[in-house]
Amino acid sequence: MATDERLDRPLIERVLSEYREMPGLALTLDQARRLWGCDAATCRRVADALVDRHALRWSHDHRLMRAGEHQGRRQTVRRAAWRFRMK
Repeated sequence: MATDERLDRPLIERVLSEYREMPGLALTLDQARRLWGCDAATCRRVADALVDRHALRWSHDHRLMRAGEHQGRRQTVRRAAWRFRMK
């Protein structure tokens, strides 16, 4: 588990800000590393820390997304189709 001492607070705040500003953002670790401008080890530590804090979560296809958000348009379309069938 990553601890606050090993993490760059401005980077953590930037990551959280990216997810707040772009609802539905879902990134692979490699995409996150490039967006956040950090090395692979730092990226993983930040991701793990935010998942541990329940700010982010892993999707079924191994992407980081905000905790509490559904997996994009596919999920919305499935729910809409289900509601349509129920009427």
